[in-house]
Amino acid sequence: MPLLTHILRCAIPALLLASLNSCSSSRTSPAAAPPPSPHSASTFYLDCSAAANGNGTQALPWNSPASVNAFTFVPGDHLLLNRGTTCNSALTPHGSGSSAAPIVIDAYGVGAQPIINGGSAEEALKLFNQQYWEISNLEIVGGNLYGVYISGNTPNVPINHIHLTNLNVHGATFTSAKRSDSGEVFLSNNGSGETFTDVLIDGVTAHDSHVSEGILVSAGGAWIESNRVSQPLGNHITVQNSTAHDIYGDGILVAETNNGLLQNNVVYNSGLCPNCTGSTPVGLWEWYCHTCTVQNNESYSNQSWGGDGGDFDIDYYNNDNIVQYNYGHDSAGYCVAFFGAGGQASNDNVFRYNVCSNNGQRSDLSKQGEVDLYTWDNGSLNGVQIYNNTFYWNPAGNAPALSAGSATFSGNHPVFFRNNIIYAAVPGMIQVPSAFTLDNNIYWTTSSSPATWQIGSTTYTGFAAYQAGSTQDPHSYNVDPMLNDPTYHAVGKPTSAFTLLQGSPAIGKGANVCGANAGCSMGTQDFWGNTLPNGSGYNIGAWQGSPATDASKHRIRHSNFSRRSHPPALMLLAFLQTTPDTADTPSRREVAFLHSLSHQYRWRGLKVTVVDSSGPAGPHPQHQALINAGYDWHLDIPIVEDRGHHLSSRFAVAEFPTIMLLTSQGKLVRRWQGFAGPATLAAAVELEFGKSLREHNRSK
Repeated sequence: MPLLTHILRCAIPALLLASLNSCSSSRTSPAAAPPPSPHSASTFYLDCSAAANGNGTQALPWNSPASVNAFTFVPGDHLLLNRGTTCNSALTPHGSGSSAAPIVIDAYGVGAQPIINGGSAEEALKLFNQQYWEISNLEIVGGNLYGVYISGNTPNVPINHIHLTNLNVHGATFTSAKRSDSGEVFLSNNGSGETFTDVLIDGVTAHDSHVSEGILVSAGGAWIESNRVSQPLGNHITVQNSTAHDIYGDGILVAETNNGLLQNNVVYNSGLCPNCTGSTPVGLWEWYCHTCTVQNNESYSNQSWGGDGGDFDIDYYNNDNIVQYNYGHDSAGYCVAFFGAGGQASNDNVFRYNVCSNNGQRSDLSKQGEVDLYTWDNGSLNGVQIYNNTFYWNPAGNAPALSAGSATFSGNHPVFFRNNIIYAAVPGMIQVPSAFTLDNNIYWTTSSSPATWQIGSTTYTGFAAYQAGSTQDPHSYNVDPMLNDPTYHAVGKPTSAFTLLQGSPAIGKGANVCGANAGCSMGTQDFWGNTLPNGSGYNIGAWQGSPATDASKHRIRHSNFSRRSHPPALMLLAFLQTTPDTADTPSRREVAFLHSLSHQYRWRGLKVTVVDSSGPAGPHPQHQALINAGYDWHLDIPIVEDRGHHLSSRFAVAEFPTIMLLTSQGKLVRRWQGFAGPATLAAAVELEFGKSLREHNRSK
């Protein structure tokens, strides 16, 4: 339940309070019978709290999904469900939209998302052989095998344009026995050659269920792969801003597609099935994905009933995938895997600018390492690029952080591990075949035992012996990389942890790893959003910024700040617009980062307050956007209504979002107009806390 408040006096300076007022809501009333079909595009209303069934108008809404399920919708139709109500049966509407006029299901009114409770039906919400649907702002509970199930059985026909936005899907009742036998959000076709094209899953949360999949999009239809026939693939599949947790199998999986995108997602506590069989789960991954990007995700505390149990996985049949800017931590298995199988090579996959911390937490899975390269069933790897990542390797049992001893490599595409930092609590560093290229890395262990490197069947103890005997890593170092908070593995993407201190041996010692390699690129930014150097001057590791000359030049550890005695508090005051409520609006993207910063820094005294400037000026502005944003965005930070735009006028805010960093006395420290990224905000907060800490210590 989000924190909905109109006035939080403790969270904002006194000069804001005068402009705050309360808001009101209204309801409509029910009565009579469904409209005829066929019909021209119309808007229909479902209010399951209505005493009598109406004709689907707002004045006389339907009061049961049965009326909706008996109706065939046409392109351009809208079905709106009343907020704050619960419908106790499955929703299975009929009809398809068109490319120019999709069918839309959404919410109306004020309050919590309308609930569809599928009970014991096989699925709570189902579309079958239907396309051009956009479904938003619902809570979907129950169903047996599935919460949301979208499929078809028409051979060689694409299903186009399925958009799912701001859905809360949970509580399907089935108990999984093997991977992919069920799921909360499950898109998978049954027709031979039937594919999905243009799927968007945005702001969807799938959670707390014993079904297998959190979010699965298998875009390629029924399996027809053979020696001479390739599997038809879907196209343009996006899963973003979504969360999957406490699920029995995979958190988020996209399979059998060209041009897939998984970004800004969070997965945790996947793979919880105690006695499932068959193939094993991973937090967030892609399979048979060609030209796919996985970026800005967090995956952690993932488990397994057997192998895997990792954060990310570039699985077999994957080609030209880039996995970048991700944070994986505290899982039973690896941070990332590269796999090859099924008699084919996985080609040209890249893992760069990621942070991996404290994985391998189950002793029997530690052997997989933080990075696991593995092949079987006549599969191979042709092109593996692992560069500019930072690893904190602290497994349950000693094992190499990079494990590739059981992988077969084919072709002549580049295979290398370069510009990486391994900061380990155990001796094990790497285990790779001699064909694997390693250079420009930093290795460091805090173990009392000397570090080990294994090349082929030869194990080297000590860095000098390793360099001399293997001829690998000629420009690498065995030295403390001097990282801020190098053992950080908390929830929330690191903001200062794993950045470089002044004097770090990693500064400027990285290489342009691509050189003359065709198709290889250093990219445009690092994990924190810092712009990369142009051609040379790269750092080793995931961080490509310059060390700060102020507070953060000293190691920043959580123990620097007492949880009982805070330095003076700071406030981030964010002027946002919650309408239009679409995922690509700057305010929508900004609020996700503000939410994360609030969790990461609140114990150090940071307060985050959102000022909603969506409503029109005048004596009776509409407050729906403000209230519904709290529910739909799952905010637990204060939302303040800017009635009549008085606050935005007072602070001369004309662009949204606008973010201000204030001291507890109301002094303006920094101001950002337009979208401000997490690295920018966090750096400013860290800098100001550092100043406050020194002043606090001097005053003692």
